[in-house]
Amino acid sequence: MTDIQKFIFLAAMILIAVVAVVFVSLILRSLKKLATLESYEVAGYKVTAITKVVGKRKVVSFSSSVSKNNTVEKNYTYTSKNHAKEDVEGYFNYLEKNEGFSFNEALENDSKITKLSAYKLMGTAQIRVEAYYDLKGYTICIAVEDK
Repeated sequence: MTDIQKFIFLAAMILIAVVAVVFVSLILRSLKKLATLESYEVAGYKVTAITKVVGKRKVVSFSSSVSKNNTVEKNYTYTSKNHAKEDVEGYFNYLEKNEGFSFNEALENDSKITKLSAYKLMGTAQIRVEAYYDLKGYTICIAVEDK
């Protein structure tokens, strides 16, 4: 390798490292904001966030998708050691009492993951809130399906 090639290689490695550090810091900043959300916004509809009900929780992942039938879905995964069941049950009680959601189902499967589900009709849209939890934490799924 010539000196110029070594210099270009070193410059490229430094640039990649800087971009990686910036990328990771932006992701961490976004996750910190999600840890104290007041509400979830999906397809123009707002639903009170679990963190407004139970307080700050660490967000470990977030995803968003749109299905073939135009259902918009957002998933927020939180860690909550020793509080997952209480957090989720308190959140669903809040949704039922304060936001007009109807409790739909509670299922527990063999892997000790419990699922709670509630829904609410708003105009032509059905808003569905699901929670999957175990001993380590939970995932809140907010889905909006326009009928």
